[in-house]
Amino acid sequence: MPITEIALLRVKNPNKYGDAILKLFHAAEEQWRWSLYPIRAFRQVEDPTLVYLFGGWKSVVAHLEDWLPSAQNKAALESIKEYLEIVWMFHVDIEPCKHLGILNAPSIAINRYFVKRSRKSDFGALFKVRQTRLEEIADDPDPNFTGGWRIDNYGGDEEFFSSAIGRMLNNTPRNSSPIAVTISLPKRKRLWPMLR
Repeated sequence: MPITEIALLRVKNPNKYGDAILKLFHAAEEQWRWSLYPIRAFRQVEDPTLVYLFGGWKSVVAHLEDWLPSAQNKAALESIKEYLEIVWMFHVDIEPCKHLGILNAPSIAINRYFVKRSRKSDFGALFKVRQTRLEEIADDPDPNFTGGWRIDNYGGDEEFFSSAIGRMLNNTPRNSSPIAVTISLPKRKRLWPMLR
């Protein structure tokens, strides 16, 4: 099943932010060539040194067992290690091609929910109701709101991830503020259409 990878990276030296993002885009281009799924980067509004990276994979195995040990990935990680550190990374059961509207949004809201295992089905049902209601309020045929369960959760509570695109943000609850905006390169440095 295709899945979405979500990573949070931190720019080590804010004075070298531009260099860090350029290195990240070159590394992400290698991942895109391997996975063939679009990759997008969003800068956190509250702390601009934090960067969210969204990518897709055919499966968790394709990411962890094929890409991670590859020479291309090792070279990509080596190229960014001076500039960026990985804060966390996980996979969610959201099909990458079903949230292209979110990936192309200028800003998004991100929510992470930690749910007791015994309440997972209750939370899933509540999310479906909320998603339907938000889509009705937005009156937009494109999927603007998505969510999925963390796949690689090793013990403890379940984790649910959701995001909504910028134009829906006025209709989301107070705790769903816009926290990330698209990172763009100048046109002369544009690497490929997925990262603009």
